[in-house]
Amino acid sequence: MTLSHLPALDRLRQRAEEGRVTLRVARTFPAEHAAEAHRLLAKGGVRDRLVLTFCGSATRGGSRPWSG
Repeated sequence: MTLSHLPALDRLRQRAEEGRVTLRVARTFPAEHAAEAHRLLAKGGVRDRLVLTFCGSATRGGSRPWSG
């Protein structure tokens, strides 16, 4: 990374601290189903993010828990 990126990174940091940066989650998977999440990504067509959960099956922001 070059120093020319620092102003953009600082703006991103500031927006994140203000809560103006949000991540959209397409689907959550328990960690033991990481292979399935990887297959979906490899297949293509996934918009937003796939999230692996490592403790419990918590979902946030309208995301759908994995349903096998």
